[in-house]
Amino acid sequence: MSAGFTLTDPPCGVDRGLWCAGTGDSPETGALWLLSWEREALALGVIAGFGSDFVYMWPVTLAEQFAFRPAVIAGPASFGTKLAVWPSREMPVGLHLLDRPLGRVWSAKTMALIEDAVEAGNPLPASLRYAPECVDSVDAEDADDAMIGLWNAICWNAWPPLTIGAMPLSTDALAANNLDAARVAQILGLQTREISGLFEQTQFPTAEQISALASAAGVEDPLDLLEPPSDADALEQAAPRWKRSVLRLADHLGLGEAETRDAIRAEFALAARSTAPDGLMQAAIDRLMSWAAPDDKAHQ
Repeated sequence: MSAGFTLTDPPCGVDRGLWCAGTGDSPETGALWLLSWEREALALGVIAGFGSDFVYMWPVTLAEQFAFRPAVIAGPASFGTKLAVWPSREMPVGLHLLDRPLGRVWSAKTMALIEDAVEAGNPLPASLRYAPECVDSVDAEDADDAMIGLWNAICWNAWPPLTIGAMPLSTDALAANNLDAARVAQILGLQTREISGLFEQTQFPTAEQISALASAAGVEDPLDLLEPPSDADALEQAAPRWKRSVLRLADHLGLGEAETRDAIRAEFALAARSTAPDGLMQAAIDRLMSWAAPDDKAHQ
């Protein structure tokens, strides 16, 4: 199922200025957002609620492209085209995917009324209507499967990734397992000065390195030697208000969005911990922006 839009090209009937002008700030219930990852427009969704580091969203499709009950038809006056909103397909979405707000679809009160009606199979509040009943067809079933597949992939797109190669060593875990700098250097076959980045948490160990350390220390799960990002730092780094800055930095460095976000996260360790998370984020971006792009360095 084609999305019918890109980051720069809006759906048919939608003003390009409106589409491109939105900037991420604080998400609100009932707001329509464009989701993106790695410079690709993924989908549209309406924010239905909030988790600790994610939002709940009702998927949105273009009504003229794909819509049947239990989707609810919406048409914000400023948007320019009818939308099909799917309350029954609610999904959790990581904050890092929120690209830009595109206006308010419904108030929080209306959202609650819609949710109650859809769950009970009751009529919607006045002035709202369901999409037409689905006429059984292979095309509709295929489109439905495609939408579910797309939103499952969106749901599983997590950042920061809790994976080896994208997390720093835990200094507490190293100390608890008698892994001081000299022993770590010996296990990895490196000079002590070569592992300073691992202990300063500005460098992430590779899968081979963490496996070697875990084996030498008798640690059953290598992840136990790694330190997940702190809640405050991770929330700030993923906040929608930084999306445009992250993508500008990615363009400057010639990197993908995930690589750029990982570089920013590594820069946090270089800043004074007394600095507020939003100050750390701006400092990390400014520091990385001062670097020459890889292609520029190659010609120096």
